[in-house]
Amino acid sequence: MKKLRLYYFGDANSIHTKRWLSYFHNNGHDVLLVNTGEPISESLGFKVIDFPKDTFSLPILKSLFFIPKLRKLINSYNPDFVHIHFLNRRAIWAVLASSHPVIITVWGSDVFLTLKYKKLIAKLFMRLCFRKAIFVTTDSRSLLKGAFELGADRNRAKIIQFGVDASKFKPNLSVESLKAKYNLKNTKVIFSPRGIKEIYNIDIILKAYSKVVKEIPNSILLLANFNTYQEYEAYIKELIKKLDLEGKVIVVNSIKHSDMPKYFNLADVVVSVPYSDGTPVSLLEAMACGVGLVYSDLASIREWIKDGENGLLVPVGNENKTAQALVNYLGMSDEVRTQWSAKNIDTARKQGDHEANMKKMEHIYYKLRNSKK
Repeated sequence: MKKLRLYYFGDANSIHTKRWLSYFHNNGHDVLLVNTGEPISESLGFKVIDFPKDTFSLPILKSLFFIPKLRKLINSYNPDFVHIHFLNRRAIWAVLASSHPVIITVWGSDVFLTLKYKKLIAKLFMRLCFRKAIFVTTDSRSLLKGAFELGADRNRAKIIQFGVDASKFKPNLSVESLKAKYNLKNTKVIFSPRGIKEIYNIDIILKAYSKVVKEIPNSILLLANFNTYQEYEAYIKELIKKLDLEGKVIVVNSIKHSDMPKYFNLADVVVSVPYSDGTPVSLLEAMACGVGLVYSDLASIREWIKDGENGLLVPVGNENKTAQALVNYLGMSDEVRTQWSAKNIDTARKQGDHEANMKKMEHIYYKLRNSKK
């Protein structure tokens, strides 16, 4: 079968973008990424070009004058599809510019925050994009519902997970080197894997942990730190001092994705309490490793976690409930935690497998291309 020519718009710094595109590149397809994020220096194996930075701050109406230039750029590649990952302003321009079939993959906050907070004109442009798209993918039913509210075609949409590689993310990995690195002996480890960004409510996690440590003094909180915003990071570091958590909170900078399985295995429980989310890949990775789960009570998360059955859900922004959930999980019997762990490992492997989901996407690409003939 003739290989695909795929022209993506997305953030080259995101591991989710890298893994999706690498799958298709490694399977012989012709892949090009227009990077809508910060420039990167590393080679990704496929061609990457940066979106013109001087357009980032243009008002949305003035940016329309940039569309002909963008259309010329897309036409020069002559792709089978223009595939958008995360529907932000730069991606909206790409959709409007494209004379080739457009596929949109929404990630979560691009839809949820638009529905909740954005002005009418932003919703109008989103609606134009969804109406133009020949197919839409999301990673949860709740996100799919949000896309439908903004005009996506119910007959041309499907849930496709970014997924987890269960051959790498699995339980019982050796973590002795990490224990030695952080001097962890007989320590309960709480791990926040999402990065230090406001959307992830890291301040709520810190305030909750300041209560947890009083009940479980032999605990430690690990905060992953990557793709952060400097202003919020500075606030978080100051909050650590204010809450007298220095020495009890370890900020781990730039964890390689290849090292994440060991960090999940190091943890007794993973905590993630954002105010908006799709299906976070870190959730699937944590499940595949069999670690405990304390997550925000959001519709998309409830598709994976049943409160009190395989994890604990907490109200968004509630530090007291978050603290209590962490204390409750760490106080559970080994028997219950083992049962929950087994459920989550099985679910992640059956429903969240990366390769299986990418094969589904590949089938969609071919089906759509054949329907054009």
